[in-house]
Amino acid sequence: MYNRRTRRSLDRRALRPSVSQLNSTIRHAQQNVIGPNKLTGVLGNLTRRQLASPAPETTAIRKAYVKTTPGAVETVTCYLDEMAGSEVTVTCSVVGGAALNSAIPRLTGSELIFVGEIDETWYCLTVFQTSEDCDCT
Repeated sequence: MYNRRTRRSLDRRALRPSVSQLNSTIRHAQQNVIGPNKLTGVLGNLTRRQLASPAPETTAIRKAYVKTTPGAVETVTCYLDEMAGSEVTVTCSVVGGAALNSAIPRLTGSELIFVGEIDETWYCLTVFQTSEDCDCT
């Protein structure tokens, strides 16, 4: 690597921190933490804020069987785990629209889909895309 300002070659090893420099940085960071939510530094005491909300309550992925062919809506009624299981309403994601009856892949009665529950709402793991039926003659 060449440094234009000094017109000399730089040794790549000199750019890497040594183990002692890393240990010193770690010790410095450990000394400047005051409790789990406070940091000190040049700017004084800084409070860390939560950047993301906590993960929602989730369950395992489950099988669901479509009860009836859906209409112009984003939800479909399904049976969980088996054809005569408990009924749940499943929300589906339709890119470019909101109607399952005009989205691909097409859903029909008794078709198997995979679902997951997040915060007491069931969601389909398949993402649907709007489509238009055309007469291609």
